[in-house]
Amino acid sequence: MATAKRTEANRRNAQKSTGPRTEEGKRTSSLNAYKHGLTGQRVIMTAEEAEARDRFTNSIFEDLKPVGAMEETLVQSIADSHWRIHRAVAIEDNIFAAEAWNEENRAAEKESDYDGVDRALAPMRTFTNDPKRFHLLTTYEMRLHRKAQSDLKQLRELQAERRAAQERADETPRPAPEKRAPVAGQTPESERLNRANGFVCSPAPLSGKLSEKEIEKFFSADLRPYVSRPSAPPDHLAGLP
Repeated sequence: MATAKRTEANRRNAQKSTGPRTEEGKRTSSLNAYKHGLTGQRVIMTAEEAEARDRFTNSIFEDLKPVGAMEETLVQSIADSHWRIHRAVAIEDNIFAAEAWNEENRAAEKESDYDGVDRALAPMRTFTNDPKRFHLLTTYEMRLHRKAQSDLKQLRELQAERRAAQERADETPRPAPEKRAPVAGQTPESERLNRANGFVCSPAPLSGKLSEKEIEKFFSADLRPYVSRPSAPPDHLAGLP
């Protein structure tokens, strides 16, 4: 037990400490409590791991096809949860592998026999020696699974609502186009020819000077010979008169 004198000395020494001063030291000290990366928001990984995570996340986005910020947020959360589940499984496998390797090295140092039976029993010994850490990993995995399932359910509901709204919008009847009044002096045949050519001419200025047959002849006339063409027509127009 520390004496009062020792406690006071520790308090004075603590007041002299300013903590890390460089940016690198601050980044290092900020990770003092970092253990496994399964529940925190800070992600530490190598460049290869970051690339693998990006590929994994992109594949989740391609499968779920989110539309809008809310759907994208849920898909990102789903991808993060499943990535952490895979990470927890990898940590568990690495624990078994590391302990088996340590056992074999200890046996080699003692010059003890370490055969296939020992290797087969290594995972059992690893688990029984420290079952709490495996129970903790299982707890994290269950939480991540529940979160991923909840996010996926919300995503499906949002997508269903969006599709239903789109279907309702598509089924809404559109107003019928307004019918134009018939043009004076224009026959049904001339109107059909004009609409087939993509335009409608009005013979109103001519209706007082031309007969009905002359007006019909005017609207049904072949105007292609009078259409100006460029000096070098395209190939598909070369055969036109």
